[in-house]
Amino acid sequence: MLKIFLAIKIRLFFAVVILMIVSVSIANAGIVKSKGSVQAIVIPNCVIQGNGLLNINFGTYDNPSSKTTTTKYTNNAFTVRCVKGVKVTYSAGQGLNEKHSGDSSRAMSNGETGYLSYDIYSSAGETTFFGSKNIALYTSKSTSRYSVILYVRIPPHQVIEAGTYTDSVVISIQFYPYIEARSLKAIITIVFLPQPVLTASN
Repeated sequence: MLKIFLAIKIRLFFAVVILMIVSVSIANAGIVKSKGSVQAIVIPNCVIQGNGLLNINFGTYDNPSSKTTTTKYTNNAFTVRCVKGVKVTYSAGQGLNEKHSGDSSRAMSNGETGYLSYDIYSSAGETTFFGSKNIALYTSKSTSRYSVILYVRIPPHQVIEAGTYTDSVVISIQFYPYIEARSLKAIITIVFLPQPVLTASN
């Protein structure tokens, strides 16, 4: 009788232990612990505002003669927006008619045999030519826009035919540390009016 009682007690003990193990397993079922991380990569980048074209138009101008000392000026600007911390430089090509530029750096053409010399500067005081050499622009401290003004000058003493003169200059914006470039095309235009014909009056 005692042996039977002990056997039942042992079985009850193991049953309780098994029930406790099953209860703990059920309580922890579906819980998975792991470590996670969130990462984002910001690529250095710059965007030129606009549609990739910059129109620099002098408007109309009376056809000068060799005695004309008037210098014609105009300017226009493009804007750049970059990721914070990006270093930016810019440069400009020599246009389509460099070999006809004379003492200047560039020339506009009337599409035939007429050429009009001009220069582009990066400062209003005409101290820095805007050329093919990279010019340090700025280091972006925020994502705000930065404006670049081009100052265009037509020297005097040029004798040319009346007509519309144009040139196309590619401006390259390069940014670091991501070695890449953006570009836009500057179209420079001027319309020269024919000189009036003087007639004798009675």
